[in-house]
Amino acid sequence: MKDKNWYTWTIFNIGILSILYMIFHLHIDRWLEFLMIILFIFCLDFFTINLPSGDRYNGNIVGFLYVLFEFHWTAAVLAFSVSILVYNLTHFPFRQIKWFRFVVSVGMYSICGLATSLAIDMTKEMPLFVRIFLAICTFELTNQLILSGIFRTGMNFPFFHHFKANLQEFIVPILAGMIVLSKLLMTDSVQQLAHEVLYVSFFLVIIIFFSENYIQQVFLRQDMSREMVRLLESRIASRITGHGARVGAICEALVETFEYPKRRRPDLIQMAIIHDIGKSFLPSYMFEKRGALTLSEEREYKSHCEKGAEIIKTIYPKGPCADWVLYHHERWDGKGFPQGLKGENIPLESRILAVCNRLDHMMVCHQDDVTVYQLLQKQAGTVLDPGLVQKIDLSLISKIRATVGFEGAVPEEEERLKHNMNRNEGKQYKENSISDNPHYCSIQIISLTIRIYYCRKNKFHSWRGFQRKAGKSSMNLSNFRTKHMKFIFLHMVRKFLYSSMILHQCLSSKRKQCCKF
Repeated sequence: MKDKNWYTWTIFNIGILSILYMIFHLHIDRWLEFLMIILFIFCLDFFTINLPSGDRYNGNIVGFLYVLFEFHWTAAVLAFSVSILVYNLTHFPFRQIKWFRFVVSVGMYSICGLATSLAIDMTKEMPLFVRIFLAICTFELTNQLILSGIFRTGMNFPFFHHFKANLQEFIVPILAGMIVLSKLLMTDSVQQLAHEVLYVSFFLVIIIFFSENYIQQVFLRQDMSREMVRLLESRIASRITGHGARVGAICEALVETFEYPKRRRPDLIQMAIIHDIGKSFLPSYMFEKRGALTLSEEREYKSHCEKGAEIIKTIYPKGPCADWVLYHHERWDGKGFPQGLKGENIPLESRILAVCNRLDHMMVCHQDDVTVYQLLQKQAGTVLDPGLVQKIDLSLISKIRATVGFEGAVPEEEERLKHNMNRNEGKQYKENSISDNPHYCSIQIISLTIRIYYCRKNKFHSWRGFQRKAGKSSMNLSNFRTKHMKFIFLHMVRKFLYSSMILHQCLSSKRKQCCKF
């Protein structure tokens, strides 16, 4: 992120001017009340509330708004500065504090406070709850607009990249402000204010306690899923161990970029971890086999999506999680499995899982992030959703590699299976398109009858034995061909009929792929 650009320098200058203005124009009569609110803000900064989305809400906006209501904007600038300074001192050593960011934060909150102060002055005749609601909305909207500008200039994100996702969590500060701030503003003395602060702090401790337990349960469930999937992967094939955990970590890193709703992120990350749970029903030899898969093995491999979805449906019977796992191998161009869905018909969550899955295979196979980025772009519009791939840049891939870690990961199994399935693609089409023809079936029956009859008559144990005998160099091939001319003629007729049926199928369906056979 580019910390210093024209936008952040502008906010930096506003922060400097706000601090200077506060120093020369600060006037507070009720210092005891002000210090009590500052201590309350410190408590809110230290004891944060864990939200289900994974974010932490500190609630200091309640203290800031109280200062704006009861004091002046200059007092709010002092509260902003002290709160940000204490936060930096408690989280970083003094020498590692980035003072440029500190002043930028002061400038950003000063702008929000000034806009909120104007909104408070303009709504003096309105009821208290309406004033609080408008003040909170003004503060949060101004804050989000400034943050959007920082992300746009510093990280080259679209201006409203995180705006829509953050708007959905406005309900938390609005409810906190409507309930807590209204109680604080209705006090008539310092004693009543102290009583209300202690009362609010008591309930805050209860909320923090239950939120911590809830978040611990969420993370415990994810850890159990990771361990379960790791054990299943090690039982299937040792080389694919860790794939589910890596896909889950990649998904956790990408959901913010994809602007996926925060309330549904834990479920999506959970599904990313166990998306290949259906492979536990596949025979282990399939992952150790060298060479191409047979058509039956390929069909069995593709069935792991349905089997995994059945397991997910028993765990989450009411949600759409099973469909996310069922369609995670669908392709954007409609050539995926199990149902061949295309484009927007594929659920968004399945498309996200597909991107995470492919990104894991690429980053395991290739250590160069530029190569991974180029391969990802090539698959956009064919295998993967181009809209999602467009949001992934080279810096994000490097960040994922540094966060997830791919040391010791071996890519051969999954990639080899997919390669073998691609090799069988033509064979599968050949089976589906030609073997359905009744004339072709008749030719195959006649051919098989000729083979069995001739092998038994000449005491060959199998058709391969006949071929091996015909190929021996020590044998007089002319005598062999003369002796078996009748059968060779029938065999050539069979080949001719077989080729004719293929040509007829190509001409009738006009599919160029048939011409390969």
